[in-house]
Amino acid sequence: MPSRKPDPQLRTPQYIQIGNLLRDALQRGEWSENAALPSERQLAQKLGISRITVRRALSLLETHGDIVRKRGLGTFPAKRIEQPLASLTGFSDDMRARGLTPSSRWVQRQLGRPTPQEAMALGLAPDIRVARLIRVRYANAEPVAVECATLASHHLPPLENLGDSLYAALRAHGVHPVRALQRIRAVALRGYEASLLGMHVGAPALFTQRVTYLADGTPLEFTTAHHHGDKYDFIIEMQGVRP
Repeated sequence: MPSRKPDPQLRTPQYIQIGNLLRDALQRGEWSENAALPSERQLAQKLGISRITVRRALSLLETHGDIVRKRGLGTFPAKRIEQPLASLTGFSDDMRARGLTPSSRWVQRQLGRPTPQEAMALGLAPDIRVARLIRVRYANAEPVAVECATLASHHLPPLENLGDSLYAALRAHGVHPVRALQRIRAVALRGYEASLLGMHVGAPALFTQRVTYLADGTPLEFTTAHHHGDKYDFIIEMQGVRP
């Protein structure tokens, strides 16, 4: 439970104060992912406010992706994935490091010629064969991203031998990406990606575009991905300039 109550002297509406108090408690880990929050009635009694105010606060948290409501079960902390931008890791390794179980569903894996955008990103001649790999990525069996990775086919084993982890396949093939450039922007989901993620057309998502490089500076992989907007946070650590 929040340790403080809303301050009636503040100009900030009480439901926003309650939302902030609950968000602070969630960030402190007061409730685990599988532990339901107190009911609206319990929160109202504890905080000395009306259930309508509590309901508005919870709706605010749900809109911002902090909680999820499960019919007949209660309200639970939302499972969000924090993706650090300072390290280069594959999806599977990253999920395991967070205690989540990664999995993938293949949508497409085929050989072909690069598109003009892929050829430019990878510095390839238009007649070089590339592997184009489209997957839905899951964390604890929930879809969190639709990813399309393109790279020259000679970097990979036969496509039918690829498992869930592309980076594990690259390592086994003696290929080691060492750095990447990544761009991120907010988008509204189109029908194709929305259907794969189980979301509505037009729902907000995070779109990433990444080029990874080998140690000699050769572009290795061009990847675009649509990330579930309610499940992903991209985190970067910044430091001030020392005088």
